[in-house]
Amino acid sequence: MKINNIKKAVYEGLGGYEFDSFEDRIIASCLLYDYLYRLAASDSSVENNLTNVAASFAKNYKSLVQVLKETFVSYTIMKRTIQNFKKENFLLLALDQIDEIIVLYRNKAKIVNFSINSFSQYMYKIVDMKYHQFTRLAEIHNEVMVPIMKYYIENHNLSEGDLEVYDAEVFADNPGKCILFGIKNISAGRIIGDIERKIIHIPYFSLSMQGSYVKIITK
Repeated sequence: MKINNIKKAVYEGLGGYEFDSFEDRIIASCLLYDYLYRLAASDSSVENNLTNVAASFAKNYKSLVQVLKETFVSYTIMKRTIQNFKKENFLLLALDQIDEIIVLYRNKAKIVNFSINSFSQYMYKIVDMKYHQFTRLAEIHNEVMVPIMKYYIENHNLSEGDLEVYDAEVFADNPGKCILFGIKNISAGRIIGDIERKIIHIPYFSLSMQGSYVKIITK
């Protein structure tokens, strides 16, 4: 089986679709590649029609990425892994890199909505943690993130799930040391201002904006 032919078929099959980011396109490409590879292995006639088969399934895999983004912890991990590859074109990925994304995809841990009354590492889109990392993140949750969200619930008629953690593994060996997050209908600038003016009292080292998200470095 000619691997490069499958990669080319995937690339062309998804070529007509718009994605939110190059990472999303690569995730869809890796998953469609895995499907085509397994399909061709079980049905030799597929090899003669790879481009058409890829095109017929392309829309499904584009939609799958959106489901992953909204539902599964693995999406954030796949996206970060792709960024570490430093390759924005699927055709440039090595087979072991494609396989790495496929393995990550198979973890079906679901994102848990943020809560001020309980803690789960899945609120922070983290799958694997050591015990000391888990207890440290739990402390950050209760001492930093919960007070922030409590304020906006009490003063802006929001609900717990309106806080989204975008990334809590900026420092992979210290989850929660840096957290990127946003709150629905509250601008990042407003959140930073409320914390800096001590309207919200929390321990922290620094605050900044990263796109539409708040970037907080915790103590």
